[in-house]
Amino acid sequence: MKFFFLLIFVLTIGSALAETSTQIREEDAISGLETASMNLAQGDMSCLSSRQCVTISLGSKACGGPQSYFIASRRNFNFNEVASLAIRSVSREMMYNRKYHVISTCTAIMPPKGVCVNSVCTSTLSIDNN
Repeated sequence: MKFFFLLIFVLTIGSALAETSTQIREEDAISGLETASMNLAQGDMSCLSSRQCVTISLGSKACGGPQSYFIASRRNFNFNEVASLAIRSVSREMMYNRKYHVISTCTAIMPPKGVCVNSVCTSTLSIDNN
């Protein structure tokens, strides 16, 4: 009988550890998409006008809305890939939040506006902070 309870205990712990490991891998995958998108965007932030500077949202809070934003240039040769990676991060985190019953703050993060300053896309927030 003790063996039976020990076996159940070991199987339960093993299952919990496997799920935790899967959850960590999924978090890492989301983080990787976000990092790749931002890094690719930083490769070319050139602009001729503010219309070429766009705000991209990343991730998804459990109660809705993005986790963060960044600015990208439409002139970037890899702009479509930047946008695609960001969209995938939003989708993956929405699924992650539902799967693991994530709870988050419901604070709204105001998106920065991208502007062209000295032929480089930048955030209005970084201009305000200078």
